[in-house]
Amino acid sequence: MSNFTKPTQLGRLTFLAACSAILIVGINNTRVLSTPGTSIHTRNSQQYALNSFDQQFVTKVAQGNLIEVELAKLALQKSSQNEVKQFAQRMINDHTQAYNYLKQFASKKGIKFPEGINNQDKALIKDLSQLSGTNFDQKYMNQMLQAHKATKSLFEQEIQEGQDSDLKTWAKQTITTVEEHLQMASSIINNSQDAKK
Repeated sequence: MSNFTKPTQLGRLTFLAACSAILIVGINNTRVLSTPGTSIHTRNSQQYALNSFDQQFVTKVAQGNLIEVELAKLALQKSSQNEVKQFAQRMINDHTQAYNYLKQFASKKGIKFPEGINNQDKALIKDLSQLSGTNFDQKYMNQMLQAHKATKSLFEQEIQEGQDSDLKTWAKQTITTVEEHLQMASSIINNSQDAKK
């Protein structure tokens, strides 16, 4: 995933919004209580208790996925460059997939999951929606670059410090996609700058 920094709002959002994480401690214990002639299986009620580090990671990455998808949809309408539109479609595909995985994961673990865009991100969408063409492309791609730098740092932190094995495995698999998005954003910006020379 899903999947970008900020001196701009996206950066604050997805990276500070992409930057804290969650630790999930899955307790999957089944105790057998025995009395003469009987055995009763009871499941620990805290089976899916989560630690705050991993939980913050899930929340911030999910929020980042939501804003990336909405901004990408805007880019398909506003951009004047095919390269930017192709990038935007890739953002929609990858970040939707990441969001859906995390939603399923959150349900399994029993944690609260963000379902909509927050107010700060709505303001960013409104800001970019007022631009078009080259002006839009420049601001959008700079947002993507910064956002993905922050997101990469967030994933690295989860990989190093997270405690839920499923979440860490997903982070290790998905960080390669984040790095690819970062490289794509950097390449588009560099190509645009070269074209102006």
